[in-house]
Amino acid sequence: MEIFKRNLIWIAFFAFLVLALVMILNTGPAVFNEPGAPENKAGTDKAATGIAEVNRSNRYRTIGHMLLKKGELDRSEEFHRKSLALEEKMKSRVGTAIQRENLALVFNARGEAARACAELRTALELLGKSAEPTRYSFKGEGVADRVRMRIVQRHQAIGC
Repeated sequence: MEIFKRNLIWIAFFAFLVLALVMILNTGPAVFNEPGAPENKAGTDKAATGIAEVNRSNRYRTIGHMLLKKGELDRSEEFHRKSLALEEKMKSRVGTAIQRENLALVFNARGEAARACAELRTALELLGKSAEPTRYSFKGEGVADRVRMRIVQRHQAIGC
C-alpha cells in the first residue's frame, strides 16, 4: 500500500497520457480513410458546406488588415478584393458589406475620401435600412445591425 501511495502521482500522470492519446486518435483527422472520403464526423465535405470559402475569406481579410497596419496599401487592397470576391461568390450580404467597409478604410488611408465614401454607401445599400432576416451566419446573430452602425460611424468620421 505504501508503494501505491508513493507512486500515485505517476499512475495518475500515465493514466492522463493514455486518455489524452486515445482522445487525440479518436478526434484527429482520418489518416486511414480512402482519398476523397470526407474527414469530418458529419460526413459532409467542407467545400459543399462553404466553410472552406469562409475560412479563406477570413484569412484574406486578416492579411489585408495586417498589411493596412503596415502601410502596404496596394497589397492590402489586393487581399481585401480577394475576400470581397469570395463573399460575393457565397452571396453573403453582410460579408460583402464588411469587405466594402475594409476597402473604404484602405481608400481613406490613401487619402481617397470620395472612393471611401462610395464604398461605404455601397455597403450600406447592401445591408438595407433595417435588419432583415438572413440565413445562418458565422458572424453571429444581429451582425447586420452592428455592421450597419459601424459603417454609419465611419461614414460620419470620414465626412461623407
